[in-house]
Amino acid sequence: MRHAVLSAVTAATLLVLGSFGASADPAFLYVSTASPSVDAFTSNGTGSLYDTIGLNGPAGIALDKKGNLFAADYNTNTIGEIGPNGTASVFASSSLRGPFGLVFDSAGNLCASNATANTIVKFSPSGAGALFASTGLGHPLGLAFDGAGNVYAGNATITRLRNSPRTGQGQPS
Repeated sequence: MRHAVLSAVTAATLLVLGSFGASADPAFLYVSTASPSVDAFTSNGTGSLYDTIGLNGPAGIALDKKGNLFAADYNTNTIGEIGPNGTASVFASSSLRGPFGLVFDSAGNLCASNATANTIVKFSPSGAGALFASTGLGHPLGLAFDGAGNVYAGNATITRLRNSPRTGQGQPS
């Protein structure tokens, strides 16, 4: 079951919630904050530190079907991965300029919005990346997939939502 993607900005904290995979713990809400960490919250609002994984500017987060948590680091142009056992590593560092929104498609590919490059990059489960969309994007932030596999991007500078067909411009190899 997928949960909705939610983004909200307050003066002190940036919250970006990802799409949860089937094996993610449904009792927790995972949040990347303005401080360099990822926090987990139970359904009653009790929060705790989940991990810091060396983050410098955490933005979007997403969980895959295996329970791995991915965090976009806007400031270091990387995507970190935390395994269910707590092992942290860098998932991707190429093709990224201001990664922000993260979302998985039904095949397990990770799409990342490149806010400063005005693109969306799609990564295979092994981490190989390819340009997915670049037309009509203006500082893309949040991403979401519909049931047909089309991706939607919220654009900060052109104040509109953009839809890209599921095939995009390129596929990861």
